Amino acid sequence: MKEREYHKLRNEVEAEYRKKIEALDLVFKMSSNGVGGNGTTGQVFGKGTLLKAVRQALEGLRADFVLKDIVERIRVNNPSFAATLKRASLSSTLKRLADSHEIEVVELGRGKRASKYRKVVVTVK
Repeated sequence: MKEREYHKLRNEVEAEYRKKIEALDLVFKMSSNGVGGNGTTGQVFGKGTLLKAVRQALEGLRADFVLKDIVERIRVNNPSFAATLKRASLSSTLKRLADSHEIEVVELGRGKRASKYRKVVVTVK
């Protein structure tokens, strides 16, 4: 390999390397702002975020509700969080709220039929 070939190859490798670094920086910047390349959020939600989101969704509900109603309320209140939401996690959270008597199970779901819940009304005497 002659010196001229070496410099030509080295410049090509450096140019390719710079392009890759710029692309990596761009991806990092996009994920830091909460917008990922595939349309999902790059945000990480901490412990208790789901419980807070469910409690916030419960505030606006007046009648009996199912898991789907909570999902819709969370989509309205916090769309970026709703995109990361797992139905199994939400179902577990509703069960925990029922166990702690914040909500009650009106009708237990079975098969494709979802469980129905109701907010527990606390009366002060």
